[in-house]
Amino acid sequence: MSLFKAVVSYIREFDPKFSPIPATPDQIRLFESYVGRPLPLSYRSFLEVMGISQDWLLPHGFDLRIETAARFYQTNRWLTEVSSYIRIGDDTQPPLAHPHLQVLSEHVEVVSIPDYTRETWPEAARFRTPVAGALDELVCMPVFEMFELGAEGRTQSKLVASAQVPNGLERTEALLARYGFSSLFFSSHTGHAYRHDAAAAKATQDYVHPLTVWVSADSPAFRAAITEIVAKELALTPAAA
Repeated sequence: MSLFKAVVSYIREFDPKFSPIPATPDQIRLFESYVGRPLPLSYRSFLEVMGISQDWLLPHGFDLRIETAARFYQTNRWLTEVSSYIRIGDDTQPPLAHPHLQVLSEHVEVVSIPDYTRETWPEAARFRTPVAGALDELVCMPVFEMFELGAEGRTQSKLVASAQVPNGLERTEALLARYGFSSLFFSSHTGHAYRHDAAAAKATQDYVHPLTVWVSADSPAFRAAITEIVAKELALTPAAA
């Protein structure tokens, strides 16, 4: 099963009628010619499954349709000459910061870059902001937040570190695993989603944001207990959920 077929299967756990529309091979080839380099495998999988339409999804307010990304490149081919970033759509919510893939040696990260022209590109790129550690995390995490972390009837806690925590996500995962939480497949090196029979948790940490952990549960007592353990073990403090 391709990566984004797994993404669709996950979303259909909560919305069986979820119906994305794939881009055609010709559309993908044309877009790749605009970009001027091979597309990352995860992005190609995304386009092959939901490149035309992501149904009701609008992760982070981003329009990720291939026609939107292609329309940008049709008049801005210069980006391929000055940058290794791949623009994958448009932001729809001011202040505009558009989604791009940053292809690193080990990861393909999603970052947002403030609205730019050719002349303002160097300055705008300096202010890139990490959004997700992987493309499947970008798409799945809002669904997880809606249907699992924020499920009806679940109370929620938020904890945050005052500074970067060494190996924060790995330590969080090991701690939660002791209490029956398992990491979901779209977890990345900057964002983890955890499932439990009667609870859920999320942890994020990147080069800008310190370790932050959310815990929700059907039982307020279980949530409070897990929250207390995580706070104590990782030296986190409560924050507004």
